[in-house]
Amino acid sequence: MSGQYFLFGLHRHIMTNDWDAAGNDFTGVRETHDDDLPLHMAIYRRAPDNLVIHLIEAYPSAARIKGREGYLPLHWACQVGASLAVVEALIVEYPSALDVATSPSAKRPSMTPRALARANLNLRLDVKDAVTQGTSLWVRFSAIEKARRDQAEKVNRLETKLTEMEEGFTDAVLQLESRFKTYEEDTKALLGKLMQTIRKTNEEQEQEMEEIKDELALQKSHQNVSRTANRQYSDDLRMLFESGDSKIRAQER
Repeated sequence: MSGQYFLFGLHRHIMTNDWDAAGNDFTGVRETHDDDLPLHMAIYRRAPDNLVIHLIEAYPSAARIKGREGYLPLHWACQVGASLAVVEALIVEYPSALDVATSPSAKRPSMTPRALARANLNLRLDVKDAVTQGTSLWVRFSAIEKARRDQAEKVNRLETKLTEMEEGFTDAVLQLESRFKTYEEDTKALLGKLMQTIRKTNEEQEQEMEEIKDELALQKSHQNVSRTANRQYSDDLRMLFESGDSKIRAQER
C-alpha cells in the first residue's frame, strides 16, 4: 500500500486540489491514473499556472502523450480555457499537437486544439490568436525557444561550476592560511626553544670562560709567587756562597 501511495501521491494531491502538496511531491509525474498523466489532470482541474509549468518542466514528453479520449494536454488547455503561458509552454514542447485530433466518441466528434479553441466562447483572445498561428511558425519558434533554454541551462551549469570552483578555491586558500598559521606558530615555538638553548649555551660558556679566567689568574699568581721564592732562594744561596768564600779566604791568611 505504501508503494501505491507514493506512486499516485501526485495524482491524489491534484484530485483533491491540494496544490501546495502537489508542488512539493512530483512522485508519479510519469505515471497515469485512468489513462491521464498528472499534467492532464492538473490542466482540466484548473491548477495554478506555476504548478502546470513545473509539471511540464519535470516531464516535457507529457505534452506528447494522449490521455482519456485521445486528449493531449493542449486539448484540455483549449477546452477549459488555460492561460496563454500554459498554452505556449505546451505548444513549444509539441508544436504538432495543434494538428492532432482527439478520439471520436458518441458524445463529441474528433477535434483538434484549434477546433476546441474556436468552440470555446470563453477562451481568451490572446490564447485563440496563439492557437490559430500556423504550425510551421510554432515549429520554428519552438526550435528557437529550446535552443535558448539549452543555452540558458549551459550558462547556468557553467555559473554553478564556476561558483563551486570559486568556493573550492576559497576553501583551499583558507586551508592554506590555516596551515600557514599553524606552521608559523610551530616555527615560532621552535625558534623560541632554539633561542632558549642558545642563551643557555652562551651562559654556560660564559660561566666556563669565567672559571677558566679565574683558574688562569690563580695559576699566574702561583707562578709569580714561585718566581719570587726562586729569586729569594737564589739571593740567599749567593749570600751563603759569598759568606763561605770570605771565611775560607780568612783562614788562608
